[in-house]
Amino acid sequence: MAIPGLYRRGAALVSAPSGSDALTIGADASAGTRLTFRTDGSVRITQGAAVVVQIDADGTVHLGGAAGEFVALANLVTAQLTALQSAYDSHTHLYAPGPGAPVPTPAPIPLVGPLGPVAATKAKAT
Repeated sequence: MAIPGLYRRGAALVSAPSGSDALTIGADASAGTRLTFRTDGSVRITQGAAVVVQIDADGTVHLGGAAGEFVALANLVTAQLTALQSAYDSHTHLYAPGPGAPVPTPAPIPLVGPLGPVAATKAKAT
């Protein structure tokens, strides 16, 4: 079978990871982009020496290499911020202006204001 634009090389990629536990495809230039499939089930996309995306065998995706923080989902962040804003904007205090029973103060005008978008523009997740 022939695939236009691809040709077979008789040598291993110079810039590929060493060892026989991976299949690497991509550019052989030192600054090129490569996709490496490892026998442990992980996948790594590198650009030059930098790991751009890493997918662990358990399905964890690291953007920018072995990133240390989990990404929040915009709908969950918005729901939490909306709940906090609602609680803050609708709170009241009991006030005793003089003799007699205390009366609740009216809810203040919204102090937090409208929430801006929290969604990422380049990354999506479920």
